[in-house]
Amino acid sequence: MRVSRPSATHADNVAHLPQFLDADGCAARYGFSAAHWRRQVDAGKAPGPTRFGRLCRWSLVTLDQWDADGCPPVRTAKRLGGAR
Repeated sequence: MRVSRPSATHADNVAHLPQFLDADGCAARYGFSAAHWRRQVDAGKAPGPTRFGRLCRWSLVTLDQWDADGCPPVRTAKRLGGAR
């Protein structure tokens, strides 16, 4: 039986692909639950995911940049009721 092995060019191509985390991985990275991570994303306090069909994944490159910037809010909430 012949076993195929990935070529060196395939290994090189895979090494350059961005790495992604799911909500559980992001939660573990920042030390809280996956539900809390999703609430932070929904509130605009954390970066949004990249969608692969129905899957939501967060790029490690994006998360590293967000960390380097001091974890600022991704979007700001609009004030309700106008200026006071």
